Amino acid sequence: MKTNRRSVMKKKKILEAVIDFLCSAIVQNQEILDRTHQSINDAPSAMESGSDTSRFQLSSLAQNQLAAIDKLVEVKHQVEILKETLGSSSATEIKPGSIIEVEVNEKVLLYLILPCEGIGGMEVEWNSHIYVMISDGSPFINALKGCHKGDELSIVMGGHIKKVKVLDVY
Repeated sequence: MKTNRRSVMKKKKILEAVIDFLCSAIVQNQEILDRTHQSINDAPSAMESGSDTSRFQLSSLAQNQLAAIDKLVEVKHQVEILKETLGSSSATEIKPGSIIEVEVNEKVLLYLILPCEGIGGMEVEWNSHIYVMISDGSPFINALKGCHKGDELSIVMGGHIKKVKVLDVY
């Protein structure tokens, strides 16, 4: 019971660090979007330049930036839900919401599995460790679903066979 409680507290702190990271990323992206909007307003009009290309390109960039902000907000919402439901289910099986420690070809990696697409590779540092956010739909996680602490398997990734050992799940 004590180990489970410790794991829940550790996971809560990691999720809080992820939420802080996402909040900072949202603010930074919003500042970039605001500067892009200012650039759109400052760009010469079609009457002044004979072309509206600059404004069109900047508008396209702004739409992409807005989509990135929306994705970050969605991921933050999913992480907040995970934090609120901590301890409500078993943490022994790899599934969305799990934090896993795996050894891949003798290198230890830490992943936070999130139930949303388009988040692969975002990294958060907590307690001198790097946690990589990864979608539960990624091929790597699909290969690990249902695995438990101590399980070992071989996965084909990028045309190479990788030996994977699940060191911990919480």
